[in-house]
Amino acid sequence: MRHDDTENKHIHIVAGRVRHDGSCVSSYWDYRKSEQVLRMLEDYHGLSSPQGAIALKELRQILDRCREECTNFDDLKAMAGEQNVNVYSKNNGIVYGYKEKHYKGNTLGAKYTLQGMSKVLYPLGLDKYDNPPPRLDIEDKAIRAELETHRDTLERILREEQMDNFKGKHYEVQRNKKSLIITKIDNPEEKVKWVKPAPTMPWILSNFKFTEDTFNDFSQKMRTTKENMEEVEKDRLKKEEAVRKQQEIQGKLAIVGTQTAHPSNNPAPLGSTNRRRGR
Repeated sequence: MRHDDTENKHIHIVAGRVRHDGSCVSSYWDYRKSEQVLRMLEDYHGLSSPQGAIALKELRQILDRCREECTNFDDLKAMAGEQNVNVYSKNNGIVYGYKEKHYKGNTLGAKYTLQGMSKVLYPLGLDKYDNPPPRLDIEDKAIRAELETHRDTLERILREEQMDNFKGKHYEVQRNKKSLIITKIDNPEEKVKWVKPAPTMPWILSNFKFTEDTFNDFSQKMRTTKENMEEVEKDRLKKEEAVRKQQEIQGKLAIVGTQTAHPSNNPAPLGSTNRRRGR
């Protein structure tokens, strides 16, 4: 069935499981099988998957190679790291960091979970996965100073856009009179929070749970945003100055035009008049 009830035209395929002889087609793990067929159809027709789906596909391919070539978890972490994949342990499970996002093992599939990996890898190095991704020290003065700069930038954005909440692709910002919170969208446990006990008091950094990777990513995005805002402000000032100069020139031209259209009413010298009459 062809549908055009959304922005993208699409079709729905309705298929029955019962064969002509009365037997049924197995539905065991049908979701995974359908995903494989969809990827084959995409490749055949030259279609592209959303960026998130592409990242998951790439991550699975990297981990599949690691499973084949590694013998223990130490090797897995080293080989995955060479391909920009970070491997962590969290809540007795395994987490993979790839392209600024983190994916739980069961999000990728059963064989990518800690239990699934343990079936093909020796436990050497597994004890090193007991620690979560490293978090930065909230008391570090340089980090606190940089966070304050980012908070000022965020407040300026919220003020200019006249809004209290903002949800982007990677981070969400929530602000009210008493708190300002930045949360990582794909991992809500990673957040930064400021509180303001009273309207006349300054913001106080009360919670900081960004990993080093997240902090560096967030800082880079905020620096880029601030630079873009400064460029926009420079362009605005240049345009205002250009308009001011144009108005100034137009004003001078208007004065000159007025003087040309209405010459001076002062009488000519008497001698010059007499000479004209004598001629």
